[in-house]
Amino acid sequence: AAKRTTPFSWALVGLSFGIVPVGVWLAMAPAGVLKDGPGLHVGAVILGAMICITDWGFTNCDASRDVAGDRREGIPTFPVTYGIPRTAKLVAAAWVVGVILSIALGAATGLGPIYFAAALVAGGWMVGQTFDFIRNPTAARGERTFYQGANYRAVLFAALIVDLLLRATVAGYPGVVG
Repeated sequence: AAKRTTPFSWALVGLSFGIVPVGVWLAMAPAGVLKDGPGLHVGAVILGAMICITDWGFTNCDASRDVAGDRREGIPTFPVTYGIPRTAKLVAAAWVVGVILSIALGAATGLGPIYFAAALVAGGWMVGQTFDFIRNPTAARGERTFYQGANYRAVLFAALIVDLLLRATVAGYPGVVG
C-alpha cells in the first residue's frame, strides 16, 4: 500500500529487513556465536544497518525496472518521481555504505579471512556495478543491478556462514581483526 502513496516506501521495506538480525540476535542470546557479553552486540547492529541500507539500493533497482508500468498505473515510486538517473545515485550511495558496513561487521566481530576476502572482492564488484548504473541509468541496467545485488548478498552471506563454521570447528582459525 505504501508503494502506491509515497516514493519512499523503500525506506520502510529496508528497515523491516534490517531489524530482523537484531531481533534474531536478541532471541538467540546468550547463545549467539558473536556475543561478547550481556546486551546487544555491536555486530548485530552493524549487520542490521548493512541489510537495511543495502536493501534500499536493492529495492530501488527493482523499482527502476518497473518505471513504465508504475508510471502508467500512477504509482509514485522513487524512480517514477525523481527519475532513474537520480535513483542510480541513491542506489550507489546505499551500496557503498552497505559495503563499508560489511567490512565494519567483520572488524567488529573478528571474522576471518574468508569473510574479509568476500566482503572486499564482492563489495568492490558490487560498487563497480552501481557506478555503471550511474553511467547507464536505464530500466534494463537497473534490472541487471537488482540481480547483481542478489548475487552479492549470496556470496557475502555464504562467506559469513563458512567463516563462522570454520571459526567454530577449526582450532586456531584466525580472525583478521582482534
